[in-house]
Amino acid sequence: MEATDGIWGEIERSESYLVCSMYEEAESLSSSILKGIFGNVETLGDHQLLDMFESAGMVLVQSLHGLGRYFQSLAL
Repeated sequence: MEATDGIWGEIERSESYLVCSMYEEAESLSSSILKGIFGNVETLGDHQLLDMFESAGMVLVQSLHGLGRYFQSLAL
């Protein structure tokens, strides 16, 4: 439970960066979150996993769009 709370907190922080047009910070943090989720799939369980992927992924795509690097996200 603590692991998912921490991840959700990081996702909220990345969303806040996005809302404040701090695209580089949002991109960096959301990318880090996704890497962390991928590295801990077994320990997180799948009850919230898809929601976490979706939320962090949307921040990543929107921040890349804000940076004018949207097409880079297509290569992910």
